[in-house]
Amino acid sequence: MKRICFFSIFIICLSVSTYAETSISLGIGPEVNMYSQSLMAGGLVFNMDYRLGELFSIGARALYCIDLGEANASVLEVSGNVRLYFLRFGEMLWKYAVYWQSKWHWFLQLDVGGSFAFYPDYMPDIAYTGLNPGVMAGVRIFSETKTTYIEPYIRCSLKGYIGIGAMFGLTIAGSDTVD
Repeated sequence: MKRICFFSIFIICLSVSTYAETSISLGIGPEVNMYSQSLMAGGLVFNMDYRLGELFSIGARALYCIDLGEANASVLEVSGNVRLYFLRFGEMLWKYAVYWQSKWHWFLQLDVGGSFAFYPDYMPDIAYTGLNPGVMAGVRIFSETKTTYIEPYIRCSLKGYIGIGAMFGLTIAGSDTVD
């Protein structure tokens, strides 16, 4: 266990010190998920993240979706996240990986947050549905200017909700280390 902790701290320090460039990114986009009684909901997601070098970013995410079936229901999900850009990690360790020196940044993201359900036909109050951790995987594809991106993803929560979506974003401060 001590080796795992030491290795994790080493990788974080290597990421932040070797690639000290940071950035703030804002993204918005559509998502289709299973947050409904008919198992089909659509909504809008907003994401903000602060990139800590090449490997990691931390951020926050908010999703508002409505039931696409007959039920008059909507869900608000708010979460914090930690993201690992895992194929850039391989590039850092093995410099011969020329293919990954591109604008494609593959990631795995862990989310922890809560969701609130609104069912005006069934109950007049807001229902807190509890803690809803999950995982998201996708790729951030930068434009030629390296300030805008598109980010398709798929995600799954601990409660079994699956969603797919795409975010469109803007890097507003600092610079992502895209070669």
